[in-house]
Amino acid sequence: RAVDVIQHSVLESVGVVVQIVVDEDGPACLCAFGLSQTRDHHASSRAVRCAHHVLAAFARDLPWFTTAVGISTGCVNIGPAMTRRELTLIGVPVILAARFADTALKTSAGRSSVHMLLDSTTRLEADETMRNSAATTTTTTRMDVRLKGFPSLVRAYAVAVVD
Repeated sequence: RAVDVIQHSVLESVGVVVQIVVDEDGPACLCAFGLSQTRDHHASSRAVRCAHHVLAAFARDLPWFTTAVGISTGCVNIGPAMTRRELTLIGVPVILAARFADTALKTSAGRSSVHMLLDSTTRLEADETMRNSAATTTTTTRMDVRLKGFPSLVRAYAVAVVD
């Protein structure tokens, strides 16, 4: 069911599910928006809107899941993962989004809200989407976080979607 919720929301938001991994920590998903060769100024907004839909669906239909999202905007390389013969995305935005999701997951554990962390570019480009979100209550807090693989603190914006 979790995979169906993610795939449906991503497809409705004109995104691509690149990879889904299920391990002892639960499902993790890498999605991409705006993979065209030209700059898609609405990709960040669609990603944030999709995240709101996924978080709301998980809270409503799969409340036993602790859900977190990390979103980062930027250029990535598309290439094959040679050991598995699959297409993947490579680049700092991918790593940053994964680290954000991990940090958001640790932050949201045991709370009544689910979180997403955004980088500065995503927040700026998707600001109107967040204000007009269908979520009942959304709060955004600026924070600097220490992330594995990044030598200095990284500016992030924590978005809490409260039931």
